[in-house]
Amino acid sequence: MGLVVATSPLTAVKTSDQGDPALLAPNAQGVSDPLTVWMHFANSGAEPIGNLTISDLTLAGPAVTHMSCWEQGGRLLTLGNPITYTDDGQPFVLQPQGLMLECGPGLPALSAANPKHQDRVTLNGRSDTTGMLVSASDDFEASLGKRAWELAKTATVERGGVPVPVADGATVRPGEQVTYTLTATNTGDVSLAGLVVTDDASQVLNSAKLAGNLPAGVTRAGSQLSWQVPAVAPGLSQQVSYTVTVKDDAYGTPLVNSVTGDGVVRPTGCGGVQPACKVTLATPQWFAFPLPVLGGATVQGILTWGGLIVAAGLLAAVLWRRRRVPGTVGSAPSEP
Repeated sequence: MGLVVATSPLTAVKTSDQGDPALLAPNAQGVSDPLTVWMHFANSGAEPIGNLTISDLTLAGPAVTHMSCWEQGGRLLTLGNPITYTDDGQPFVLQPQGLMLECGPGLPALSAANPKHQDRVTLNGRSDTTGMLVSASDDFEASLGKRAWELAKTATVERGGVPVPVADGATVRPGEQVTYTLTATNTGDVSLAGLVVTDDASQVLNSAKLAGNLPAGVTRAGSQLSWQVPAVAPGLSQQVSYTVTVKDDAYGTPLVNSVTGDGVVRPTGCGGVQPACKVTLATPQWFAFPLPVLGGATVQGILTWGGLIVAAGLLAAVLWRRRRVPGTVGSAPSEP
């Protein structure tokens, strides 16, 4: 049988267009596209190596298919025991520092049922000079990437020139500016594109109006806003904001904003596995509105003058009635 050298002059490298390990993005059907895998074998020693054989052992997932090999430069090879040239049937010999042996098997689509592939390729041969057995192997791995993203919406109100975060249910006042911010975060391990966020602002724009132009990527159709989310890499986020001004006559009417997300995969929140995200902000009742807006001194003055006016009106009404009743002080004299 001969000996297998401890340090083989053979080298083996197995990789793919997506590298090794390969992380494959799911397509619209949720499976990966077929992948071409590349094998490169070289003789780094000083002796020709012949009697070559290749084995490709699948360790997990679907097996590679339609493997073809060739000598670097283009001559096709037939995989047998040993490997021969396809055109003339002569045995293939891997010359020292010569042309490489290359192979290109295909990897079938990975799916949720078979999300991972592992294999080990091995090239065995024998030195044509010493008869020593030599071997080289390399492992390859590919997996189906996870597509996932989160969608969130927050609101701030500008007060004193500073944006102040407001929680759901907080009160905003006529004339104040509310800024809504949408954030799409890629929580998976493959890049995402084609995500769409729909913002139902019908119960916002009836009590507020847009301040300024909409940001790039956001369009409006009636009271509905649509955001075409730019491509987002794993672990990163895309964000967009727009501002509305609460109308002066907005009293007792809540501002309800509803957001949903869609795309190649739905978000884990906001219309995905959860209901639409809603931000609800209250507006004050009309009789309560002047108090927080005008301030204590102004309110006290208004109440004082208002009280005096009401008191004067009541006194005038009483005197007028007394003048109309006979026999009372200040009434007109009765006729004889």
